[in-house]
Amino acid sequence: ASGDVNQYNDMNGIRFCETPWLLDTSNSLRQQVVQQWPQAAGSLGRLYAMGVDAYSLAPRLGQLKALPDNRILGLSGSLSINPNQRVERQLPWAEFAGGQVKRLPDTPR
Repeated sequence: ASGDVNQYNDMNGIRFCETPWLLDTSNSLRQQVVQQWPQAAGSLGRLYAMGVDAYSLAPRLGQLKALPDNRILGLSGSLSINPNQRVERQLPWAEFAGGQVKRLPDTPR
């Protein structure tokens, strides 16, 4: 893994967007999913995050339509409903720092 750190050191200061699924690996719901389906920890993880979010989003669609400023902090991003009744997703920012990926504080939209 030391090669990875050196590779990441070359990218220090670079900022990018990523899903909470990959940034917050200690999330308890994520850990439960990975325990049940180990492949969720790999390259398909973002798809599992969308599945988890679809499950938690479905019962709250009416609430989100009635209160358009409300958001669900999901594992695929921060989710809301736009005026066209479409789900919109905002991703958190992360940065390479000290050879590691660090999530940056969320900023208001």
